[in-house]
Amino acid sequence: MGVRGPKPKSPEVKALEGNPGKRKIIQSVDEDDLSSGSLRMPTRMTEEERRVWSDTISAFPSWYFTMADKYLLIAYCRTVARVEKSEKALQNTAAVITRANGSKCLNPHVALANAGVVQIKMLAEALGLTRRTRRGAIPQSPPPPGGENPSTQAGAGPEFQDNLLAPPIFGPSG
Repeated sequence: MGVRGPKPKSPEVKALEGNPGKRKIIQSVDEDDLSSGSLRMPTRMTEEERRVWSDTISAFPSWYFTMADKYLLIAYCRTVARVEKSEKALQNTAAVITRANGSKCLNPHVALANAGVVQIKMLAEALGLTRRTRRGAIPQSPPPPGGENPSTQAGAGPEFQDNLLAPPIFGPSG
């Protein structure tokens, strides 16, 4: 047996039609859109890491990073801060140091900085921070609601096909 009565109206429709019975209209609760800039800076970061976070987040539209990117961003900020700290330490000392027994070796800060640069590059590519990975990935406005692909809309030309991150699985019929 089906549901009885007419389908309930949304609060927006009720508000537009008026409220002759003066009953309380329950407002719909807006769901949090995690892709619209709700990513907050973690509290457990150092001052240098916070500066890197602010610089990185402010360089992109507010909707670009999502909650799924949070831990990659934290790792990126920590690695950049660590490399900067190693670079500062290298300014005051030589790249090759002399040990207590008189032998020479590479300063540990050089190894830390070199390993950090490799990790920064890997994390930046995963987050889409490099020029190569973000080319065409950032449209001028946020993505349309409902997850519609601009290339499937009527009148979409080849300019949208270049902006896709992956080629379409099924091409247009015809």
